[in-house]
Amino acid sequence: MGKIRVIIVYMSLAIAYAILVPPWETPDEPAHYRYVADLARRKRPPENPKIIRKGKFCEDYNFISSNYEWYHPAIGYFPISGLYALIAWLAPHRLPAEIPPLNPLFCVSPFEHLNMFVHPALGLINTWKNMWGFLILRWGAALMGILVIWAALETACLLDMKESSFLPGSLISLLPQFIFISSSIRNDTTTNALAALLFLFSARLQYIAEPQAARRQIFILGITAGLGLLSKLAFLYVFPVAILAVWILPVPSSEERIRNTIRLTLPSLMFVGLYYGLYPEARAALHHTALELRIHPRALTWDYWRPVPAMLIELFFARFGWANVALPQGWIPTALGLWAIGAALTLGQALTLRRKPESAPLRRVLILLALGEVLAWIGVLRYNLSQFQPQGRFLFPALVPWAILGTWGLSRLPRTHRRILSITWIAYMGLLNAISLLTLTAAYH
Repeated sequence: MGKIRVIIVYMSLAIAYAILVPPWETPDEPAHYRYVADLARRKRPPENPKIIRKGKFCEDYNFISSNYEWYHPAIGYFPISGLYALIAWLAPHRLPAEIPPLNPLFCVSPFEHLNMFVHPALGLINTWKNMWGFLILRWGAALMGILVIWAALETACLLDMKESSFLPGSLISLLPQFIFISSSIRNDTTTNALAALLFLFSARLQYIAEPQAARRQIFILGITAGLGLLSKLAFLYVFPVAILAVWILPVPSSEERIRNTIRLTLPSLMFVGLYYGLYPEARAALHHTALELRIHPRALTWDYWRPVPAMLIELFFARFGWANVALPQGWIPTALGLWAIGAALTLGQALTLRRKPESAPLRRVLILLALGEVLAWIGVLRYNLSQFQPQGRFLFPALVPWAILGTWGLSRLPRTHRRILSITWIAYMGLLNAISLLTLTAAYH
């Protein structure tokens, strides 16, 4: 499967998911849409709407239909907001202005009454005919996922995965939850793309021998990291990968290592400093975020954490809607098992590299990827100390490490074994997507 074919498969699935999932029926999409519209209109970060949540989330229409995601940095919404502004100029009536009313049965039984909102019985074609601007925004968001897949494919080539270099990108392009989230309106899409580029640029840096070229790569890495920090604060957890990527370089002196660190952090700090210095709304949002991240006492109990691992894994692979459209049992554990086999092979093969001095850059990259995966988990677990949100999508900034670590070991197997395992994995993920699309179609249509 060539690179172009991998991307075509992903975009075909993203287009299908965007069409099949009714408007607003992805997590927090109404609030993210409000942010996009506000940013396009004001040309600056939104202000606090000061609407306090009252009672159960699924019954509080005033809160759900507001921009309760206002506290996120603006860069994560910037690409979709630009597309929104273009559509608003060309065809403003094809962009919805109001959020539909809540479905009162959703709160009673969300696994039986799947839609949080009441949708007019227009049928699939007429729904999008009347608001195709919203659909184009979803497709525009899905384009950001191409950068994640491309970064995985390029990183695989760097690591000399040979004919298996298509495999990491293919796994991401066939990961149902990634496609579902990427084909909705939100800031995750930009954050995931910038995080994927951070891993790619950090890996490339390990293979650059010429000092001047390495300095340029570090500067580009610093710009990427700065933009990432302004896309979603969760990016902060993978930022240390960029710092380590600079520090583990074989440089002639500690002074050069310090200069490289400055080259990395200066553009990052410049972007962050300008953003928070220019916009008082951004400073208010940062203060609000600090308050929201206070550790909640209930998070220090076993009963609180007991359901987290299973939910986190399920919401990483395939669970849709407002986390209430689930696949039949058995599909996700099998997908996790395939990844675990691949990760075990990678670990075993990586241990043999200690005896090969020529593999030093490869070892450094694998260390960076492993660190990124660990940091992503730490970030999610830390967030859950404040808010019960075992959302698998919060691990998506580390999709490139997840895909590489689960497949690199396969590329070192004998050709016959490599082909059998690769075909099995791709076929299974394709089947998982078919089941997911059938589940969505049955649930919503």
